[in-house]
Amino acid sequence: MLQRLFKYAIKEGYRTDNPANDITLWKLGEHRAWTDDECAKFEAHWPVGTMQRRAYALALFTGQRCGDIARMTRAHRSDGAIRVVQQKTGTEVWVAEHRSLQAELGMMGPHMSLLVNARGAAFTSDELSRWFANAIDQAGLPDECKMHGLRKTAAKMLAEVGCTAHEIMAVTGHKSLKEVERYTKAAAQKLLAKSAVHKLEQNVNRTASAKRILPRSAKQEPRG
Repeated sequence: MLQRLFKYAIKEGYRTDNPANDITLWKLGEHRAWTDDECAKFEAHWPVGTMQRRAYALALFTGQRCGDIARMTRAHRSDGAIRVVQQKTGTEVWVAEHRSLQAELGMMGPHMSLLVNARGAAFTSDELSRWFANAIDQAGLPDECKMHGLRKTAAKMLAEVGCTAHEIMAVTGHKSLKEVERYTKAAAQKLLAKSAVHKLEQNVNRTASAKRILPRSAKQEPRG
């Protein structure tokens, strides 16, 4: 941001140099996907029908960002899908409703917003983020578990069932293949490794079986 600010200052004639050019960029961390155990623990703590479980289902089965989830209303639902125009990118996506999400939404009250706070009003993005962070804490999950991490969990789950990068992008709305390809490659590696070990086990079993049934006379060289 400082680099951009000073670049503007040079353009407008306020400065002749950009002192921020030599600043080493800070390496920011990134939200990680939730593990299967962490998902199971959250689901065990927040049963079906709670607002926390509905927020979790929306994040997990739509793969959208917190701000976009906060703005979802009944009006965005049509023909078994939810329409999202992402605030960050302006990308429009229609996400088919997973049957688990449909079940959660089927239990909601008369409110227009899909998620509402204790006052019955729609959440702001920041309010939803803080409220869901509290739900995560109450479920006993580690600090690394964030709502945005469920967006990555969604991409990971789609990759693990064999979805292509473009299919995942159609759900998450990612603009770049680079981010999504990490999930598809990781899933493919996992499946290939599992297949390889399975083949090895089959071969070992066949070899061991052959050794057991081989006649004793067959193991001996014929006498001349």
